[in-house]
Parts: sequence; structure tokens; C-alpha cells
Amino acid sequence: MNQHVMDIMDSSGHTTVTWDPTNAESVADARREFNRLRSSGFAAFQMDVVSENGIVVEEKSDLVREFNPAAGKLMMVPQRQGG
Repeated sequence: MNQHVMDIMDSSGHTTVTWDPTNAESVADARREFNRLRSSGFAAFQMDVVSENGIVVEEKSDLVREFNPAAGKLMMVPQRQGG
């Protein structure tokens, strides 16, 4: 199974949703959660891990607005609250 991950930063600290891009049902579930979070004000970032000799040296991110089932890792971040 080829698991892809959506990390959700929330009031519990951290929740993880996984999906298999070859499984239509798991993709649909992850897409629903992505869309629910986006409509609640969460920002979505697609994470790209760069490694050298098996060691992670950099993790780049790009803001995304649509769910991409081929994304290896997504990070969902709540809207910042002023105070």
C-alpha cells in the first residue's frame, strides 16, 4: 500500500489523515477532509522533502488550494488568530 499523509495542526496538537492514491474511497475521504478544513479557514501546504545521503536537509512547501491525491505529504494549518 502506498500511503500519503495529511498532517493537521489543530487544538489537539496534531492529527494525521492517510490515503492510498490507488484507492478511490480513501482518496475521496481525504479530499472531503481537505475541503472541509479549507472551508474552515485552514491553509494547505504541499511538502517536498529533500534529502542527502538519506538525511533530511530541507523540507520545502508550496501553498495549495486544491487536493492533489498524488501529493506525498500535505500540512494543514489553521488560520492565525489576532489578539
